[in-house]
Amino acid sequence: MPLKYNEAEFKFLTRLIKHVSLALLGIILSIPLVFAAGPSDRFEQFTIENGLPQNSAKVLLQDRQGFLWIGTEEGVARYDGYEFKVFKHNLESSQSLSNNYVIVIFEDQQNNLWFGTRGGGLNRFNPATDNFTHYFHHAEN
Repeated sequence: MPLKYNEAEFKFLTRLIKHVSLALLGIILSIPLVFAAGPSDRFEQFTIENGLPQNSAKVLLQDRQGFLWIGTEEGVARYDGYEFKVFKHNLESSQSLSNNYVIVIFEDQQNNLWFGTRGGGLNRFNPATDNFTHYFHHAEN
């Protein structure tokens, strides 16, 4: 049995549906604004002009202090959000990076940073001195 409304009820229901529909439309249209106001990811491209040792990265790691470490074929760079500090192999220093070609960066539970190199073994970084300790594979071990 169909419902019957008098003219006043019909006008009231029509206005009510119109207002509810407009309110729902406003809510639906404001949803993207809520998400847009949240945190956003910002990407920047860095090159050798910005201080990287090479334009292509082989490995990335953000350590627990917030530094971004970028391993390349020409050394490793530490980025503090403002500038790069580059670490490279230096033939005159036994405490420099053992090889420039960095393929792995790892931070252990004691916050030690380890750098695996191609052909240069493993390096542990000492942040107090900015020096590296080298660990090489020996076949007899």
